[in-house]
Amino acid sequence: MRGFIFLLAIAMLSLSVSAQDELYGFRPIGNDLCWQHVYETDLSPNDILSHFEKSGVFESVQKDSMSIRGNSRKLTLNYRAAGKSYMSAPIIFNSPYSYVAEIEIRGNRYRVLLKNIMFYPNVNVQFSRVSTNSNSTMAVSEMFYNFRTGKAKNRKAAELMDKCLLMDFTINDSAKDEW
Repeated sequence: MRGFIFLLAIAMLSLSVSAQDELYGFRPIGNDLCWQHVYETDLSPNDILSHFEKSGVFESVQKDSMSIRGNSRKLTLNYRAAGKSYMSAPIIFNSPYSYVAEIEIRGNRYRVLLKNIMFYPNVNVQFSRVSTNSNSTMAVSEMFYNFRTGKAKNRKAAELMDKCLLMDFTINDSAKDEW
């Protein structure tokens, strides 16, 4: 009986540890909290690369036959499209943000990996016990994850940002069907 309880405790612990490593599309990689998602599409690799190259999201782009990498310009989250209002979204989401993106293509899928996601607050902001002023930056890794304890925090804000990023990187290929 003690052996069974011991095995059950180990199984529960391993489940909780694996659940802590992932926060919607966010996961810790080194000292950074990165966002990643894999999309399926019927578009060709050239169409996918062309879409992201022409999107106007990137300031600088490095492209090869199956990937594109670049630094984004300062963007704003479209939390309204995710069903939130100005009053229900965290105030930091009204500030511009940027990231380093890597988009890789394999077969009929493309993977988006965002690193170094930073917000540039327009006003003095306190989010998750981290205060900023309008001259500083706030990393998503500080907002959503505690690297010391290995635990996620601010799950609702992370969920909202995940929804926004999912929409931003979805390629709507129905435009080819319209004429």
